[in-house]
Amino acid sequence: MVMVMVMVIKGRIDDQGRIVIPKDVREKWNLKGEVEIVEVEGGVLIRPKKSGWEDFLSRKVKVDWNRAIAVSLEKVSVDELIFGVP
Repeated sequence: MVMVMVMVIKGRIDDQGRIVIPKDVREKWNLKGEVEIVEVEGGVLIRPKKSGWEDFLSRKVKVDWNRAIAVSLEKVSVDELIFGVP
C-alpha cells in the first residue's frame, strides 16, 4: 500500500481568474514567476515551470568533448535529459 500525503487548501478565484497561493506553499514548491498548469484527471496541477529546450539552449553550456558520449535521443524526454526524471 502506498501512502500519499495530501494537503487541501481552500481558495477563491477572483473576477480576473487569479488564485492566491499561500506564501508557505509557494516557497515550499518554489512557485515564482512562470508556472505550469497541467490538466489532470479530476482537476489541475500547478507546478514550477520546468526548463525546456529553449531555456536550456539559451544558456551558455560548456561541454568537455573529451568526456562526451553519444546518446540516442529517440526514446529520451527533455525532462529526463535535463532533470533526470522520466
